[in-house]
Amino acid sequence: KRRVPRANVQMLYRTLATFDAPAAERCFPDLVDQQSGPTQPTPRRMVTCLTEAGKYLVLLACHCYAEFSSVSSAIPPLTGLRNSLSVSHFAGMNLNDVPLTASDCRAIGKVLLRVHATTTTVSLSGCAIGDAGYAQLSPGLAACRGLVELNLQGNDISDQHAADIGLVIRNNGTTLTALYMLDNRLSSLGLSVIFHGTRCENIKCLTLGGPECTNVPLNSSTLCTFLAGCSTLTGLGLSGCSMDAAMLTRLENNLYSNTLSQVHLLHCSLTADCIPALNRLLLQHHQHLTHLGLPGNPLSTSLFIAAADGLQACSGLQLVELSQTQLTSQSLAMLAWLLPSWPHLQELKLCANDFRDEDEALELFADEVGR
Repeated sequence: KRRVPRANVQMLYRTLATFDAPAAERCFPDLVDQQSGPTQPTPRRMVTCLTEAGKYLVLLACHCYAEFSSVSSAIPPLTGLRNSLSVSHFAGMNLNDVPLTASDCRAIGKVLLRVHATTTTVSLSGCAIGDAGYAQLSPGLAACRGLVELNLQGNDISDQHAADIGLVIRNNGTTLTALYMLDNRLSSLGLSVIFHGTRCENIKCLTLGGPECTNVPLNSSTLCTFLAGCSTLTGLGLSGCSMDAAMLTRLENNLYSNTLSQVHLLHCSLTADCIPALNRLLLQHHQHLTHLGLPGNPLSTSLFIAAADGLQACSGLQLVELSQTQLTSQSLAMLAWLLPSWPHLQELKLCANDFRDEDEALELFADEVGR
């Protein structure tokens, strides 16, 4: 702490705390991702299109704050250093894909405790923080009352912190529009704890599930009540759910009042019995649906037979993912028949299916795609 030049640390605080697009480009032009471009300069907004180096610089600022905040104010000129993180301008924390230790999470938690009144975004996707890291982060998240986006995807968090996560969601229930919890070690029981008594009336994007979630409790009162209370949902992602026809029908009914543009049901054990309910879901939202993902479900040709009406009606589809769905050459012929119904299609994923290179159907499908 004593080896860091005081002026440099103070400049770092002030710069990062008031980050908007012009400030980022003026002070750290090499740290702004030029491919995604700078964010539009708006008040109280932090730059989110940082390169990896920029993200580590933000993390360094958090560590500096956490360390200097406990230093005796009698050591000049550190007296005002703790206050140099400008509360009035701090709006978000985006450190996606930066591996974070428990010590890193402790520093971020301390920053959030100070700036919770203005923080609207906490995005820590793919940071592998684990249970130890979330325990350090939890007090800062619990203090927030105006979160618009909470992204904890891919962080190996278990049921141990389900109650804490539920508290954060309830504290921000009126403002939260995006909640990403995919690919953690949360079981169906953990998800039930999270959504017990939880209501997010403005939620637009929701992702849940992962390898530990062998049965997302769509038939339980907790998650069903939560989904039934949603009317603004535009994106839904469920992973690792073991859904039968009754569960998917319940899901379809709960989402009736929403306008879905993205539906991703990954590795949900959907079988032929589920297809009629899936077809009804597609027909309900066909005017707005742009992304459909069904990877890892043993659907085979049943998908194109029982859900042909729904698939054909979704003329606005831009992405369709059917990887690992046991599609065969016969499926390809049906899929080729559907392609003209999707004039806006940009990406079609068909990896790990039962195609053979010598199949004539594969050549015919390639010709149809070429048109």
